[in-house]
Amino acid sequence: MTTKRFVIQGKVPSKARPSSKAERVRFNEQSRRTIARVHAEEEGILPNTAETFFETDEAMKALFGDEK
Repeated sequence: MTTKRFVIQGKVPSKARPSSKAERVRFNEQSRRTIARVHAEEEGILPNTAETFFETDEAMKALFGDEK
């Protein structure tokens, strides 16, 4: 939803901005594993599995299945 609003409005929605409460967030096991994998991919430890998009419409279809 944040990505969709960013594309439509051209700015980050106010609810998506970090707040002081962000320090208290507790991630579930799947989130922790995903974050660890992303860090490993960024460091080159694991191969990068992220998709690359050159068109906004392609990204929106992949994320939401929308036909914009």
